[in-house]
Amino acid sequence: MKRNQFLLWVAFGLTFSHTASAAVLFADNFTDTTPGDTYIVNENLATRQSGSQATQSWTSSGNVQIGNNSVFGGDGNYLMVADGAANARLENLSLSSTLVGANDKLVIQFDADAVGDGDQWMSFMISPSSNPGLWHPVVGSGDFGMLIRANGQIQAFNNGSVFSNINNVSLASSGINTLTLTFTGLGGTGSPFAGNGTMVNISDGTNSWSANLNADFTAETISFGNYAAGGRGYVDNFSITAVPEPSAALLGGLGVLGLLRRRRRN
Repeated sequence: MKRNQFLLWVAFGLTFSHTASAAVLFADNFTDTTPGDTYIVNENLATRQSGSQATQSWTSSGNVQIGNNSVFGGDGNYLMVADGAANARLENLSLSSTLVGANDKLVIQFDADAVGDGDQWMSFMISPSSNPGLWHPVVGSGDFGMLIRANGQIQAFNNGSVFSNINNVSLASSGINTLTLTFTGLGGTGSPFAGNGTMVNISDGTNSWSANLNADFTAETISFGNYAAGGRGYVDNFSITAVPEPSAALLGGLGVLGLLRRRRRN
């Protein structure tokens, strides 16, 4: 009985001793509580944004709005990028190894929907902070880009080249999807900022796709864009989180201590 209790104690130690909370770096729910001009995309930042790097202004060009319920329907509390070359960028947010530790995953999540014909799309891009205004993943040199098409398909890009396995693949819905992008080192562990290569996993809650990028992340920021007149891209519940992984060294050390204690009792 004592032996079983001890083994259970070791198992609990291995399970919980390394547990750490995910750190929300930035989140924006785009809830505009001030009636008025919907083109003021940076209204109410203090109440709608959260995280250690809040508040952040969106640098925008073209037709970018929040709080327009005549366009969105409902309460209109979304970010909209619409018509040709519209884009919104977190120009002053620099994601780096300072914010994302060597054993942390970078997780970016948002609700997305694109409206228009099948050739129209909205874009998501993570690109070097030193390239202001970059939002077009097909022609840009961003580290990772993704097109979200009005027909419910996505394409993913790395420095302008499409991933063969994420090329017009269908999301779970042709409407709103909650997309989770997890960036790690190669093999799916560690940080994309640790110099061990970069891997991305894209999930819509039903489907999942992974690919290796050809560059390490250094200092990155985020942008959303839209391609053509008449098209609209909607974004809501946007968040950036650093998610810690278990430390292999810590687990190994605890395992050794448990075995040594067990030997002394035998």
